Amino acid sequence: MNHDLIYSSISCHKRTIAYCQWVDNVQETQRMLDLPGPFSDLLKWILCQLTGGIVKREMYCHGIGCFTKEEVYSLMEKDMRTLATLLGDKKYIMGPKLSSVDATVFGHLAQAMWTLPGTRPEQLIKGELINLAMYCERIRRKFWPEWFVDLEDFCYDSDNDTSSGTPSCMLDLGLFSRTDTLEESDLSLLSHSNTHSQDSDHSGRSLSDSDIEADGSDVEQQVKGQVK
Repeated sequence: MNHDLIYSSISCHKRTIAYCQWVDNVQETQRMLDLPGPFSDLLKWILCQLTGGIVKREMYCHGIGCFTKEEVYSLMEKDMRTLATLLGDKKYIMGPKLSSVDATVFGHLAQAMWTLPGTRPEQLIKGELINLAMYCERIRRKFWPEWFVDLEDFCYDSDNDTSSGTPSCMLDLGLFSRTDTLEESDLSLLSHSNTHSQDSDHSGRSLSDSDIEADGSDVEQQVKGQVK
């Protein structure tokens, strides 16, 4: 697999995501910030303005700062589609095993997945590019089982659903990829024979962390470090 293509997509994608978060969607970002104290609103506004200015300067230094809003989002969509194509139906970017590439990719996709409600990146990753959402959820369940995810996080507002007034729900993010190993399949069947809890999907496969093969501790530390 072409590592240069992956890192090239990520390099540009992180800037377009930052643009969406700190420039185009700054009001929602400011609302999501949690700063205590009597001057929290003022501090959040100052933080957003400063960060937005930094993002704009970095974008201009990179060369995409002179692009229009539509061109920036078009570039972001192209990068996300590239990552979705490279991932395909594999469990991780490089196949059934975690690698340092996954640490980098997850660190950027997680922002679109959980910190940009109602934006184009969220609608894209939770809609057309659902394999990226499933990929993020697999890593979240493996490394952060205590990470609470509200059910509303698995829905997105689509323009096509405005008539019904209800959000579109994502597919079950616990679905396994086609590259699951034989050992993992056997383990899931064993778990199913012992108990059939709410952590099982419609096919009976367990969605617990024990279904995911343990990987190297170095890679695990890299994944966690990307989202700190």
